[in-house]
Amino acid sequence: MREVKAEVLPRVVDKIESQVSILGLSSDIVNSVKFDIINIIMVLTYEKYYNSDFYTSMLDIYLSGHIPCGWDGDYPNGKILVY
Repeated sequence: MREVKAEVLPRVVDKIESQVSILGLSSDIVNSVKFDIINIIMVLTYEKYYNSDFYTSMLDIYLSGHIPCGWDGDYPNGKILVY
């Protein structure tokens, strides 16, 4: 995990900051996205032992070029809101 934070995360964060700026979004979003990415990586690391539909959905949202921005409903019922 340290390797990811040291090597991968800075490259991803540069792209996130660029997109946040282009879209005119608050820079506060960058920290939320970093948190999500770290959690997604941890879940993927342990997917042999634990499968998270929530973080799998989050990964799909990010890979499609969107940002999860909330939840509609009472968790676990409902859905992720997407920007």
